[in-house]
Amino acid sequence: MKKTCREKIIYIILAGVLLLLGLYLDLSQGSGETTAVDRGDAGEDAREYELQLNAEDVLEDYDYTLSVDARLADEDEIEEYLNQAKQEIDETFYSEGEDASCVTQSVSMEDSYADGMVSAEWYLDNYEVVDTDGNIISEDFDEEGVIITATVELTCYETEELYQFAFAVYQADRTRTEQLLYDIGQDIDNQLAQTGVSSLILPEEIDGISLNWSVRQNKYFFKILFLEVIFAVCMPLIARDRRKEASKKREMQMQMDYPVIVSKFLVLSGAGMSISQVWNRLASSYLEKKENGDTKIRYAYEEMVTANRQILDGESESTAWLSFGERTGLRCYHRFARLLTESRRKGAKGWGGQLEQMAEEAFIQRRDIARKLGEEAGTKLLLPMILMLGIVLAIVIMPAVKGYMS
Repeated sequence: MKKTCREKIIYIILAGVLLLLGLYLDLSQGSGETTAVDRGDAGEDAREYELQLNAEDVLEDYDYTLSVDARLADEDEIEEYLNQAKQEIDETFYSEGEDASCVTQSVSMEDSYADGMVSAEWYLDNYEVVDTDGNIISEDFDEEGVIITATVELTCYETEELYQFAFAVYQADRTRTEQLLYDIGQDIDNQLAQTGVSSLILPEEIDGISLNWSVRQNKYFFKILFLEVIFAVCMPLIARDRRKEASKKREMQMQMDYPVIVSKFLVLSGAGMSISQVWNRLASSYLEKKENGDTKIRYAYEEMVTANRQILDGESESTAWLSFGERTGLRCYHRFARLLTESRRKGAKGWGGQLEQMAEEAFIQRRDIARKLGEEAGTKLLLPMILMLGIVLAIVIMPAVKGYMS
């Protein structure tokens, strides 16, 4: 009960916060009348304004969407952007640890610089050594290296400027493994360049090292073994969780059926039927409904059917009823079974009053269980509601924040 009240208070507070936030946003907008709108700084995206236009008797509260491009940069700003682009080229063109005097790794040639304000178009005077992506594609040159001139055309608005510089490309130092793999690649590339050859002959020897080629095996055995190990580890855990969940559902169902069973005993015994007759009637009625498909499996009644069969097989009623209480595993059914046994042993005197009191307690217990299930359902819905609240806040606040920043 306390938990439900606390959740209601939380919902009320959240609703109040939203209303206050909406009121604040409405008041912060003022009258809304304006004669000018701001343009963004150079390089920013276009800004959109949702306006209302009134034009005497021609237009009234007309929704007008205005898209305003950012302002154009002046000559000083353009020069600053171009200088910034040149500086970024000097800092990012070479790989870490290299400079124009010695390039052994790929170079970086971007399409734009200065946060996109300057576009760049690159030209190299030797694409046989370095390709258009900046990768070194040929290493057929001597130890003195190859001098390459790079020219980049920088464009900022209508202003264009050429930036030119040179760098020296050298063959990278390789380990024995890297050299072997490089020579193998060169041999394969030479074969692929030949025409009219339908098959590729894998080299048997490179740099005096014998090569042995084989098709890589998928090793399905180890993959399947790995999956089986995972399956073997996870299945008992999954099965245990399922058993616990099934046991929990079974107990919950039996607790919900308990007041119904007790009330039926109270009504039928009050009509003059003995305990044995009531028990047999409830079990038989459940079996008939189950065979006709009118009801699903009810675990409490299943245990009653089992006890009824034990009695028909010759076991004493008291023993069968006590076994019924043990199999259910619930305290309420233990009490019920003991009450039936004592009533049969001592007689029916006082039986009705005790059974009526037990039925009242059972219905109170059922009501508490239903309230608990409702609270659990409400708790499970709390997280989605909080997420929805966050979405609503974002929808309400973001336009105001965007307008404030602009």
